[in-house]
Amino acid sequence: MSVVLEQLNSQQEEETSQVIDFSVEQNSLSQAFQLCARVIPKNSHVPLLQCIKLDIIQDKLFITAMDIEQGVLQVLDIVNQGDNGSFLLPAKEGMELIRRLPSGTMKFTKDGMELEIHHSKKKSTAKLRVLAADEYPLLPDINTGITYKLSLKHLSQGAEAAEFAGTNANVPVLTGIQLYNDEGRIAFLSTDRYRVYRYITDVEWGSHEPKTYLVPALLFQRFVDVIPKSNDAIELVLTDRRMFLRAENLMYFVSLLDGTPPNVARAFTQKKIGHQVTMSREELYQTLHLALSMDCSDNRITLQRNDMGLFSIFGKSDYVEINEVFEDVLLDDDFPEVIFNGLFTKKAIAVTESEQVTITVKGPLDPAFVTFPEVPSIELIILPIRPISL
Repeated sequence: MSVVLEQLNSQQEEETSQVIDFSVEQNSLSQAFQLCARVIPKNSHVPLLQCIKLDIIQDKLFITAMDIEQGVLQVLDIVNQGDNGSFLLPAKEGMELIRRLPSGTMKFTKDGMELEIHHSKKKSTAKLRVLAADEYPLLPDINTGITYKLSLKHLSQGAEAAEFAGTNANVPVLTGIQLYNDEGRIAFLSTDRYRVYRYITDVEWGSHEPKTYLVPALLFQRFVDVIPKSNDAIELVLTDRRMFLRAENLMYFVSLLDGTPPNVARAFTQKKIGHQVTMSREELYQTLHLALSMDCSDNRITLQRNDMGLFSIFGKSDYVEINEVFEDVLLDDDFPEVIFNGLFTKKAIAVTESEQVTITVKGPLDPAFVTFPEVPSIELIILPIRPISL
């Protein structure tokens, strides 16, 4: 891929007057444009970034979309009847036109700055004005990074961290996902100060410097969510300025965030200290879902050991009261009464499909640890809510 990047950047700098003539399948191009849509800015002070760059090199079509912070490069097979070359396609109208065409083979012919599109199932012809590609931003250098091999499952679970990252642009270090070395393995971590999410992969960090890389959470999640499942073997490349995801016919990159994030990973050293309840994750999820129908401050729900020694979840609003008792649980005798935000708790236990969930609390105002016996690689911290009477 690095050789290809050099060739694309080199081709872009060349002034060409070749005739471009190639054919490609509508389904393949439409799917590629869907990924581009995740990257292309709706508004930009750099108009060229609202275009898609197309490079034709022999029997391959290279499709590039960028904004200031991120970019994606995809490769499609084509039938090339013309010369190699590059041009910019206006993204908004170009993507919409391709999306509305039926499946089938499309023939693209470019002469000068006019692009003609013929469809094998339609007699009509569409013409678009395209732009020269010589001033389009060059693709970044990937050769200086360190490379790890991850599965799409690793990335998808790591992207769950975006749900627990901050959203305040004034505190950018909390809007990122930390990629770091956790006792020799790659880990993903995020926090919004009220919750912490950590996922430790089984991928070894290796002998590289134990540095923390801060990836924009929402951008990372939005892209990982649409990576085709056929790309299961993915390379994660980290440089001083960017993170790259590279598969056989796909490369994504995003600029890293500046700043030093808080070292909240050390809080997990206390995860086994306290009183525990272990129960069905699905039963807890359904109860929290029901409790969230109430209109109460901070979505308050109370977890407690009731007077009968049974675990219960209690919630109350001005008009509704819910008290759910659970018998099939493992409950410590000294489990305290503790109040949580029901929505935060529900989202915390939704990060995995594990059958069981364990909540460990030391006291009513201490951080609670959420773990999953069948999935020890995923851990969370949620902060309780102070009782109104205190």
